Amino acid sequence: MTKNPLVSIAIPLFNVRNYIEKCARSIFEQSYSNLEYIFVDDCSPDDSVEILKKIILQYPSLLSKIKILTHDENMGLFAARKTAIDSAVGEYLFHVDSDDYLEYDAIERLVEKSEGGKYDIVLGSFSNIYANGSTIYRQKDEKCKLVLISDIIKRKRPTNIWGNLIRKSLYYNLEIPPINNGEDYVTMPRLLYNAKFITFLDVPIYNYTHLNPYAFQFNRDNPKNIKDKIKATDYLFEYFKKNESCTIIMDSINVSRLLLFAYSIIYANSVSELRSIEKISIKKKYFSELKITHRIVVSLYYLRAYSILLLINRVCMKIKNYGSL
Repeated sequence: MTKNPLVSIAIPLFNVRNYIEKCARSIFEQSYSNLEYIFVDDCSPDDSVEILKKIILQYPSLLSKIKILTHDENMGLFAARKTAIDSAVGEYLFHVDSDDYLEYDAIERLVEKSEGGKYDIVLGSFSNIYANGSTIYRQKDEKCKLVLISDIIKRKRPTNIWGNLIRKSLYYNLEIPPINNGEDYVTMPRLLYNAKFITFLDVPIYNYTHLNPYAFQFNRDNPKNIKDKIKATDYLFEYFKKNESCTIIMDSINVSRLLLFAYSIIYANSVSELRSIEKISIKKKYFSELKITHRIVVSLYYLRAYSILLLINRVCMKIKNYGSL
């Protein structure tokens, strides 16, 4: 076991000129010192990298620990993370989105919780930062790994890969498919499944900002992004169907498929779009796990009440983004 393991922090860069300084300083000023910093410039169209380089010069003692890797063309979040993972030499990986920032003792707390390398993954708690305030998500302990994975797939728990301490060896021979909106979702369940020991930190150490208009969270109604989510769910289905002990996980994937079907209906803007949605078979045990709102839209869809659906969608989207992924 390693008392003070090297932790590789992976940070993709794209359109974050207004956020990169706070992110970088929170990383460079960590109370834990055995770190390497890997930034990946995914052909950012703004001056994020230039801003970062100026900040780095203010931390001369860290220069030997910092890498800035550059893609020749924009390849997306999944590729930026893969580039960082391939370059990392730490025993553990820690992902940070470059519009977010850390508490000063984030890595120290996670390493302490790993108990000298006993745990393969430490799931961290985080704060949601909004323009008008914040909320906290605290990780709850779950003894059964399959239940944990199932809850993540059904989105009953966060799907994020950022903010967690992850043993790098879990990535060996783990394919990361080319899915941008759903990369966390398709990767985290497989990492957890391959981990032997998992623990939870209930102290928020990561600050997840809901401020960047270029972030995926503000573009979830894009049809391509919904298709990426469906592709991610199908990928998990193929991965877990090989293992007969994964019944609970397979059930959760079927619930997820039905949920995404509901989202496709919710985000449709016309009757032609509604008619083009590929129908799926519905089993009662999966349908009952959906929120009432989603059950209503699915039921209306099968009744071909398209005009009512479009009216409900427009009204509800103005009041609240009730179909938010």
